[in-house]
Parts: sequence; structure tokens; C-alpha cells
Amino acid sequence: MIEKNIKELGQRLKNFNKVLVLYSGGVDSGVLLKIANDFTNTIALTVVHEATVDSSIRRAKHFCSVHGIKHLIVNISVLKNPYFVRNDKMRCYYCKKAVHRIAKQTAQKFGCNAIVDGVVADDFADDRPGLTAAREDGILHPLYEYGITKRDVYMIAEQLGVTPTPPQSCYATRIAYGIEINSAILSRVRSAEEKMIEEFGEPIRVRYFGEYVMVEGGKKQIEGMRKNENIVREILDYTFPECSRVIINPVPYKGW
Repeated sequence: MIEKNIKELGQRLKNFNKVLVLYSGGVDSGVLLKIANDFTNTIALTVVHEATVDSSIRRAKHFCSVHGIKHLIVNISVLKNPYFVRNDKMRCYYCKKAVHRIAKQTAQKFGCNAIVDGVVADDFADDRPGLTAAREDGILHPLYEYGITKRDVYMIAEQLGVTPTPPQSCYATRIAYGIEINSAILSRVRSAEEKMIEEFGEPIRVRYFGEYVMVEGGKKQIEGMRKNENIVREILDYTFPECSRVIINPVPYKGW
């Protein structure tokens, strides 16, 4: 079944002759990128902004280098957009619109006949304004079109030799809606999360709610944090002195 999905998906991409893959460095878009590159002329595009997680960029560079894929990295600023900065529930919509503008310009420049991303079937179960932006901008979701779920992606990744990685999103998603996003709060979230990952491994998410901070992790990370709450508090109290509480979420992050 997996081999059939790969072949059919590859043929679908091949029909475009040349495709631009929006590549975040994650496993979903990584699997799509690998299939696209195996079947047709492919360019990977990674759009970087102030809230992009640094490890995602490193993974994207490494993956494309290993597999010999043409990789373009374009920097933009999302903090110049007041609609993004105000951080309401449409935040991701405004970010994706900026990313898609770059993607369409790049596709036109390099003669790509389709722009595709790594959205999977599970993603439509959530309310995601970014998907609205994709629909408006003509971005295709080949994995979703073939009914491929996150679980399927991990099985396909194993077969293709793509290293599975924890789900990753930008640092802006760590900041509670209604709290204005600026470079200072992004820097603090980034610093805290990097220090926590250094201590406890991935995945770790540090979420800022203004009055308190919540940290999430996989089962192994939660166990480690509970055994070393003094280290957790030392890191987070130092980074967020205005917060009255530090909470360790007991629920593993997205099944990890």
C-alpha cells in the first residue's frame, strides 16, 4: 500500500514537469520533497523569518545537501506586518500569505508549474487559517490529496530513508493569542527552549501566557523534567521573571 501511494504520488508530481516544494525541514514536507525529487525536476524553498526555529533551517540544509536537491532560502520579516504582530487567531494566515508571495515569485522565476507543501490529512481536523491562505493562493497539498496521514508519513519516511523528526512550528506559536509578538519575546522563548532542549532533549515546547509559562515535551522529556524541576524552574524563572508560575504539562507532546 505504501509503495503504491509513493508511486501514484510521484506520478502526480511528475505530470507537473517541475515543482516547487515549500520545505520547512520537517518530516511531512521532507517526505514530499524526497518523492518529488525522485520523480521530477524539483526545487525546495525554505522561507525564513524572525520566528523560524533555527534547528529547522539546519535540518533543511542538511537534507537537501545529502539528497542533492536544489535548495533556496529566502529571508522575510513578519514583524513588519501589524496584523501578524497583534497575534490574533489569524496570525498564521498573514504569515502564510507572505510565504506564498515569495513562493509564487520563485516558481515563476524558475519555471515551476506547481507549488506544493507537506500538509497531511490530519491537518484538516484542526482550524488552521494557514490552510485558508493556501487555498486562496493555489498551493497544492499532494499528501492530503492521497489521504496520507501523519502515521503514514512516518512509515513512508522509514521506507525512503527520511529521518523522522518531532512536529515543529515557529516560535510565534508558543506565544498565547492576544500577547503582542516582538523580537524581545521571540528571543526569550527561543533562548528558554534551546536551553531546555540542551538539558532534556527534543521535543520541548516553551509556551508563554504572560502570567505563567507552560513547558511541554515527549514522555522522556516529561519524566526528566519532573525529576529535575529545580533545573526547569531555574531556566524558566530566569528567562521569564515576570511569570508567577511554571507548569510542566503532563500530557506528552503530540504522542511523543
